[in-house]
Amino acid sequence: MINAGVLPMPFAINPSGGNVYLGQQSLSTTSFSGFPYMGSTDGNLTGTPTSVAAMVPFAFDATNKNFNIYSGSWLKIPAVTATAADIWAGTPNRLVQPSSLIAQDAPVALTGASHISLNMAAGRNYSLTLTLPVTNLDNPLNVVPGRTGFIRLSQDATGGRSITFSSSFKFQGGTPCAIATAANAVTYVRWIAFSAAELNTSCDIAVR
Repeated sequence: MINAGVLPMPFAINPSGGNVYLGQQSLSTTSFSGFPYMGSTDGNLTGTPTSVAAMVPFAFDATNKNFNIYSGSWLKIPAVTATAADIWAGTPNRLVQPSSLIAQDAPVALTGASHISLNMAAGRNYSLTLTLPVTNLDNPLNVVPGRTGFIRLSQDATGGRSITFSSSFKFQGGTPCAIATAANAVTYVRWIAFSAAELNTSCDIAVR
């Protein structure tokens, strides 16, 4: 180990050019030594590093799991892949992968209840089997303007179940759709959110 200590000038390895190699070659997946190390912080970096011509400083934020590089400001590269829940909730400091975008579309199964408020920070699309005479679809929570989604409503083997829509669900002509009521019938309710108080809503009835 080489300790540069506290010096008035940066400690440089091969400053005149050429390759610089760090760590051990051909590390195995189970290695416990041979790694290069960098400095870490316990939060977002806010200081302005000392300038060194043609070089950039870097560090790892161990709290937010970001790799940070300074180039006029601190640039953050997330190290944690976003889950579907992270995307629904808009969680910061997450790396969005194609798999994350695919996972966010998977319908969230809801449990039947007399009153249901769709939580858009916990899902984008939903499914619900109707088992009660009337289910009230209340005003949704955590609406993100511009977000689209659907809920698949299926009748149980008895059928004859109905849905009432809160004032946030806006229908063409102002009249809510009447869902299919035959046993096991399926209706899709779709929306485009303009605001928490206005979801442009339409229905595909008796889908089969």
